[in-house]
Amino acid sequence: MERPFVAENNRERERLAALTARLTDEELTLPLEMGWTIASAFAHLAFWDQRAFVLMRKWRQSGVAQSLVDDDVTNDALLPIGLAIPPRVAANLAIAAAEAIDHELEQTSAKLIDDIAALGDKFRLWRSIHRRMHLDQIEARLAPGKEKQMSIERKRQPLNGKGTATRLKADDLHTFTEKVFQAVGVPKGDAQTAATVMVEASLCGVDSHGVRMLPGYITLIRNGKINPKGPIEVIKETPVIAHLDGNLGLGSVVGSHAMPMAVAKAKNSGVGFILVRNSTHWGRAAYYSVLAARQGCIGICFVNTESNMPIWGAKEPRIGNNPLSISAPRTSGEPVVLDMAMSQAAWYKLVVYDRLARKVPFGWGLDNEGKPTDDPAAILKSKRMVPMGQHKGSGLSLMIDIMTGILSGGRHCGELLEERKGQPWAWGYSQAFIAIDIASFTPLEEFQRRVDELVVYVKGAQLAEGFSEISVPGERTWMERALRERDGIPIDEITLEELGTLAHHLGVPAVIGIPE
Repeated sequence: MERPFVAENNRERERLAALTARLTDEELTLPLEMGWTIASAFAHLAFWDQRAFVLMRKWRQSGVAQSLVDDDVTNDALLPIGLAIPPRVAANLAIAAAEAIDHELEQTSAKLIDDIAALGDKFRLWRSIHRRMHLDQIEARLAPGKEKQMSIERKRQPLNGKGTATRLKADDLHTFTEKVFQAVGVPKGDAQTAATVMVEASLCGVDSHGVRMLPGYITLIRNGKINPKGPIEVIKETPVIAHLDGNLGLGSVVGSHAMPMAVAKAKNSGVGFILVRNSTHWGRAAYYSVLAARQGCIGICFVNTESNMPIWGAKEPRIGNNPLSISAPRTSGEPVVLDMAMSQAAWYKLVVYDRLARKVPFGWGLDNEGKPTDDPAAILKSKRMVPMGQHKGSGLSLMIDIMTGILSGGRHCGELLEERKGQPWAWGYSQAFIAIDIASFTPLEEFQRRVDELVVYVKGAQLAEGFSEISVPGERTWMERALRERDGIPIDEITLEELGTLAHHLGVPAVIGIPE
């Protein structure tokens, strides 16, 4: 029986042994993030490999069963223990535990391997995933002249009035992103698609859903939560609808397949509705609705998320902010594009504001005490964003979850929240893609002309006090896209550093900034 995990486990174990052999006692005590040290990270690896070894022995005797452990709580408990273990002892424990579990897996019967694989958790067999993640972190900490090695040339300028940014060419950023995805096992065609979706978000000024998310995707792929080669499976199909299983493939790849499928059905039947379960984060919702608008359709798409805001009247987060996008074509410009979450602001917009040390408007969210705050870090910690439109946004969020997570047979927001623990975000999202063929109802040219007339009528309204212009949905996005296509995409310093780290560890050529 072919066991590809054996070779990977052995490779990372040998890497572990080589690293511990060359580390000095002083280097073992170097600090990492969240209070850990290099030595305590080795103790952490030793514990989880030893736990896997004990489970294997138990399962061999009594059969495979789900073993539920709260990883976050366990890791918190391990930290003081790991710090108390002598550094060199911790390193030796990591090697011994790795050797024990790897040998055990090599000797395990084919039936037991199949039973373990059926649990759906790669960590049981692919011990290499966990080791690689921590060894990469340790080697990044040890890298000499780390700041100088990140060969990304910088063109600094103010970013939204705060901090500095580097402007990068969209084509260079696309090539880099594509190569990063390929380096972690994403097929070339899918890597090109994922890079296109991500860079397009950055081009359009939606930095919260652009290349800033690349390190998170790579972490989820390495942790076995996103399947880089996930096949898109058709569960059921008619001339009008299709029910798909994304098999935890990249959400951008799934979405780029699903919306054109909806458009094709709409061209034949007037409307196409594609419902997907077991997808992953798709990036910017508007990308997919615009795909339909460019084909003479009205495009609609929406997705459920993990619980990240309280339902109206509650204290704790029990609903997701469930983004929705609708696009319609027009004659004299880019499509009219609505792209919104059911919260006052998108979750990752808060992340961007936090990175830039910027305050957010009051009304975006609450702190742990339930008080309005302008501190994005406090909102991220409390997970208490405010629903847009109060009870209206709250109700829309619930209905989107019903139409995606429940209708598709996938996960609802509460189940997604459980998935997220210890990861950048959840996986296993459910998504809906709808295309309405305009020509099936009215001539396309007439429709586009009347959309233009409506836009002119709306923008011709008398301005309210404090406003200098009236914009229709998507208008500012298209203006920003034109500017960034000409001048380059601004990347904040933290994201720039993370991209440099990815380049270093994956052996991918770093992005070259636009020269002065």
